[in-house]
Amino acid sequence: MSDWVIPWIDFLRWEFVRLRAYKPGEEYRWVKNDTSPLTPMTKPLDQCRVSFWSQCAARLRDQDPWEIEIKGEFLDDCSWREIPKEININEMVYARGWMGYDAEQDRNLVFPLDRFRELEKEGFIGELAPVAFSSHPTFRIGTLLNETAPKLIGRLKDLKIDSLVFLVM
Repeated sequence: MSDWVIPWIDFLRWEFVRLRAYKPGEEYRWVKNDTSPLTPMTKPLDQCRVSFWSQCAARLRDQDPWEIEIKGEFLDDCSWREIPKEININEMVYARGWMGYDAEQDRNLVFPLDRFRELEKEGFIGELAPVAFSSHPTFRIGTLLNETAPKLIGRLKDLKIDSLVFLVM
């Protein structure tokens, strides 16, 4: 294990407490997976409608702000924003603190919409879905699994999305 891993975990624990990401006395439970829930592709990628979900806390100016933008801390916001594929990513708003210097220079590092457009143009993917998804990182695992995930799955089905790339920030 790298020298930075353990200090990073300690730092995250402190951040979770500071940001009130979970109730006092609770500690974040790190996930241990014995198997992978991977669903095999049923058709080639160049025939798929593809979208992506980024936890970069991006949104359009006219969309509701994230809870962390309003209250300055993580609470129970497990919502997402849909970003039309035609948008100029430089016109998007990002929650304070979620982008480092490199991402400020190239927003595709955190919300790779231009890269996915290129994949579509090159024929690597069949079609880029009409929207991509954005959320901010959250630690409300129960809410994510029981509320957010079923709604998202319904939305992906409505949009006939074959593959979703999840970008963890």
